[in-house]
Amino acid sequence: MKTIDVEGLPEPVAQALHQVVRTLREQMHAPREARKPEGRPVQLREWPGKVIEPLTREEMYDDAGRI
Repeated sequence: MKTIDVEGLPEPVAQALHQVVRTLREQMHAPREARKPEGRPVQLREWPGKVIEPLTREEMYDDAGRI
């Protein structure tokens, strides 16, 4: 497959998919010695933020499944 149709998706979602594909491509073409072993944690990006108020798990996922 050479293309993925992202028509109709919001621009931030399309850009996120683009970044995922770019990262996968870089990982697949990296020399085997440079690849991270399976099962090892990956360092995720972090952004500064501010806690407004604590949330319960139920509040965080309250709208999950509602479309």
